[in-house]
Order: sequence, then structure tokens, then C-alpha cells
Amino acid sequence: MAQPKLSKKELKEDEFLNTFERAIRYVSLHPKPFLSIGAVLLLLIVALSSGRIFFQRYEAKAARALYAANDAYRQNLALISEDSPLERRGVPDFESSLKLYQEVIRLFPRSNSAREALYQSAQCFYRLNRYDEAISAYQKYLQQVSRGELSVLAALGLGNCYEQKSQLDQAAAAYAVAIRNHPNDPLIGEVLVSLGRCQEAAGKKEEALKTYTEIAERFPGSTWKSYAERKLLYLKSH
Repeated sequence: MAQPKLSKKELKEDEFLNTFERAIRYVSLHPKPFLSIGAVLLLLIVALSSGRIFFQRYEAKAARALYAANDAYRQNLALISEDSPLERRGVPDFESSLKLYQEVIRLFPRSNSAREALYQSAQCFYRLNRYDEAISAYQKYLQQVSRGELSVLAALGLGNCYEQKSQLDQAAAAYAVAIRNHPNDPLIGEVLVSLGRCQEAAGKKEEALKTYTEIAERFPGSTWKSYAERKLLYLKSH
């Protein structure tokens, strides 16, 4: 009697089963190599699991240190805030906050908290009028986190430092990079205002007019627009 023909699907399934059976038979006859491979895989799994737990604890410790530094920084800011009651105002100690941020960077250099601490250390340097050190810290942060959530704030800080040093071209360049890299950021209007201010202070009237016009057109109903319109009236009349 003729044997029934198998379909292509059935042939493939049969071939797979035969291959699987041969593999099982081979492993049963040669167990040592596979036991070694299994041991290596087990070690890798344990190492990866241990590494994940280590970095979770590492990040948690870094986050606690950053929280303490941020808390100290906020308390210092409150001492100079116009919103604080008079009896709560005083002389801030941004040097102590800076040291706390630097400790986060030193102890947890590969953590996410260290990057934020780098930005915050730049803020402390700025508050201490140590503009060259602030510039270095802002630049380092922007090199590490060019598109992070604090990047536009870092660019504003960098530009402000250059303005304090009367280096208007460098300030304008810092603002221009932020505008190019973050055109739709919620703070981009503030960056444009800063750019226009630099252009105006540098005597670049036509560039300032262009920037202020862009602000007025892009941000209707905003304080940025009100500021830009006042500047446009002033520049056009002088």
C-alpha cells in the first residue's frame, strides 16, 4: 500500500522534532560541556542581578544626598526671596550648598543625581559671583546633557554669566544654541528676550529688532510680548 504523502508543513514539523530529539540525545551523552555552559550562564544571571541591585542602591543614595543639597539651597534662596517675610530674610550661605553638590558629584559620579548636582553647582557659583567657574560648570553640564530638562535653564545661566562679564557675543552665542536646539521649549521666549537684550546692548539694532519682532509674533498675550513691544517702540524711535 502506498504511504500517504506529507504536506510541506508536516515535513518541516517532522524535521524540527528530529533535530530537537538529536540535540537532546547529544546533550545526554555529552553532559559536561553543557554543565559548564549552564554554570557560566547562572553566574552571568547572578552578576547581572547583583549589578542591578547595586546600581539601584547607588542611585538611591545619590538621590538622598542630592535631596539634602537641594533642601539647603532652597533654604538659602528663601533668605533672599522678596516673597519671604522680613523676619525670615538674611545672608545666604551658597558656599555650603555648593560643597554639598560637589560631594554628590564626587561620591556618585555616574549617577543621574550627579548631573543635576553639576547644574546646581553652576547655580551656586553664579550666586557667589564666581562667573568663570559657573561658566565651566554650565558648559560641562551641557556637554553631558545637551537635551535634558535643565538644558535650556543651563543655557540661560551660561548666557547670564557671559553678560555679567560683558562678553555679549559669547552670551548671544549661548542663547542662539539653545534656540536652535530647543525651538519649542516652554522657556524659549525667555531665551529670545535674552538674545534681544544682548543684541541691543552690543549695538546690533537690526538684529535686536528682528528678535523682538519674532517674540511679539510668537507669544501673544505673554509678558515676553509686552516687553518686546516696548523695546520695538524704543528702538524704532531712536
